[in-house]
Amino acid sequence: MGRREGGARERIFEAALKCFAESGYFNTSLNRIAEEAGVSKALILWYFPSKDSLIVEVAIKSLPLDIITECLRDESLAGVKALECVVDGYVRKYGDEVMRKLLFHTLALRGLYEPVSRCVNALCRKALRELARRAYGDLSPDSIVRVRALLGGLICYTLNPIDGMGLEEYGRALLKLLAPKPATRNTRTPPNRCGGSGGGRGEGSGARRPPDYGGAVGKQLRSD
Repeated sequence: MGRREGGARERIFEAALKCFAESGYFNTSLNRIAEEAGVSKALILWYFPSKDSLIVEVAIKSLPLDIITECLRDESLAGVKALECVVDGYVRKYGDEVMRKLLFHTLALRGLYEPVSRCVNALCRKALRELARRAYGDLSPDSIVRVRALLGGLICYTLNPIDGMGLEEYGRALLKLLAPKPATRNTRTPPNRCGGSGGGRGEGSGARRPPDYGGAVGKQLRSD
C-alpha cells in the first residue's frame, strides 16, 4: 500500500512539473494535472491540501538551492572544485527543458508565496556566502560578488540562452573568469643600493677604487 501511495504522489508531482512548465502556475488547473498523472483530482488533494501547496513544492524544487547544498555537503570540495561542482550540477539540472521553463515561472512567484521567498533568500544569502568561503577562503566583498556573478550568470543564460553556445560551454567560460586566482610569489630582485650592476665591492660593482698614483708621486708616497 505504501509503495503504491508513494508512486501515486510521485506521478502527481512529475505531472505538475510538466504542466506548470508548459502553461505556468496560474494557467494550469488541478484537473489538467490529474489527467496528466492518470489520477483523480481528489487523489491530488489527498497528497497536497491545496493547489498552492503543490505550487510551492514544485517552485522550491525548480530553484538551484539543492545544487549548492549538495556541493557544500562534500567537505572535501574547496577552491575551484567547489565552483565546478555547482556548475556541473546546474548543467545537469537545467539541461532539462522542463526545469528551465519552471525556473522562469518560479522567479515571478517570489513575492507571492512566502516559502518560495524564504528559499530564494536562503539561496542568495546563506548558501552563497558559504560557497564563497569554501571557494575563495573568505567572505570579502570580492568573494561574495564572484559567487553571485557565477550563479547570476548561469540563471541569465537559462532565461536567455546564447545562440551557438551551449550551457556547458557557457558554464566553463564562467569558471575560467571567476576561478580563484593562485597565490603568486614576489620574485622581483631588490634594488642594489650600492650602485652598479653587482652586489659586491670588487671590480664591476661600482665601488670606488683607491687612486693609483704613478711616477715620482707614487714612489714618494710608497717610500713614506
